[in-house]
Amino acid sequence: MDQRRSAVVNWGWIGGAWRVFSGSILTWVLMQLTVLLFFLLTISPVIFLVGGAGVLLSREEWSGLAGLSIFALAFIPVLLVLFVLGGLFLLAGLSRAAIRRAQGEQIGLADLFSAGDAVPSLLGFYLLLAVTLAVVGTVFNFGADETGSLFGPLSLLERFTNLAVLGFTFFAVPLIVDRRTGVMEAIRQSIALTLPHWPIYLLLVFVIEILSVLGLFLFFVGIIITAHFQWTIPAVAYCEVFGLTRYPSGNVILPPPPSDWSSVPVPKPDEAAPALPTPNESPTLPLACPSCGTTLVRISRFCSQCGTRIGGWDTAPPSN
Repeated sequence: MDQRRSAVVNWGWIGGAWRVFSGSILTWVLMQLTVLLFFLLTISPVIFLVGGAGVLLSREEWSGLAGLSIFALAFIPVLLVLFVLGGLFLLAGLSRAAIRRAQGEQIGLADLFSAGDAVPSLLGFYLLLAVTLAVVGTVFNFGADETGSLFGPLSLLERFTNLAVLGFTFFAVPLIVDRRTGVMEAIRQSIALTLPHWPIYLLLVFVIEILSVLGLFLFFVGIIITAHFQWTIPAVAYCEVFGLTRYPSGNVILPPPPSDWSSVPVPKPDEAAPALPTPNESPTLPLACPSCGTTLVRISRFCSQCGTRIGGWDTAPPSN
């Protein structure tokens, strides 16, 4: 059963996300650099192909351009599939690492490669999200002239709608990554949680976008420092709403389980039950097991609950 609590936006999630990052800053930097390197390696061949085609076209070397085009048609689809599936694999790993860290667990670079099981559902979710945003864009741009302002009424309304869609699906990715929830069920649960507070979730998504790109003003280093907000804020929010939070806020501290179950204290015997008889005494009921405290309702050499031998009862029980 979900331990779901109120889904009211808590702006303390931003501070919690920063603590999630700063508590494992080296790991986060290594993971994000790995993701960035992957994207660069998959995009760079396309850039070289396009640049080479431009050079051949400027020189009117049609035979070379034709050969390069055939090579590009065969190679670019492979790169596109690798880019999408590999990117989703790594982004799912970032999300799972953020959720684990938000629960107080230690994370490492290996966590980046731990969420391959979520890739099919994430692919379905992002395809559905892309189609939805494309439809929204088509609706608002239908019949608009080419001179429409970026800050015109229709453009602003389209942006507002896009943020609302992202706000409604705010919890979908954490649900898919952490609970292996199906695409439609994850969307349904996310909408149910965010719909009563949708204007604030819209604002939260906008703030996350601003925080994530702040690093652009600090060039490369800044992106490494701020990009994590895309995963850490939803992770902290998800853990708090579903009662899983142990991120370093000091609010929820769960005691660890005992390392040795033999150290668990044994219940005291029922003081109301008489002590066990000595070998020379006739046993009377009820009796209490000296090991687990279970009240015995019949005469026996062994406790019916824990199997402990009842000392002194070496002879057969007396007959009535």
